[in-house]
Amino acid sequence: MIKKPDKTFRVLSISDRLLDGSELSIEKLAKEFGVSVRTVRRDINALREYIAESDNATQNAVAYNESKNTYFLIKPEREWVTAEEAIDVTEILLESDKFSKEQAAAILHKIITQVDPAERDTARKAITNAYNSYK
Repeated sequence: MIKKPDKTFRVLSISDRLLDGSELSIEKLAKEFGVSVRTVRRDINALREYIAESDNATQNAVAYNESKNTYFLIKPEREWVTAEEAIDVTEILLESDKFSKEQAAAILHKIITQVDPAERDTARKAITNAYNSYK
């Protein structure tokens, strides 16, 4: 657990994770930062307000996934990679045989974070299967 009561650190950390495409659980964040669920909810609401007021050009927004009980950043479709595109790029990358297994893993993680959240689980499973058969 990171014991950082500093609001600036928490909010920037949450923002970085959302920008990376992570889905965030308020309960897990509260435990990680050593603060209450209400505090994390206020932090996320502050980010939502900031994005709504300052990011009108790209239409980004923080959304809540009720089925997973997580928050994630909505980006316009043109910024997300589809699962099919991510899987195709993965195949090309792995077939190129130019990367060590560790290098490939790091690149594939980045690719997965750019997949539309609605398709991310599908892409993650296919990419993991392809990676597991990579030499």
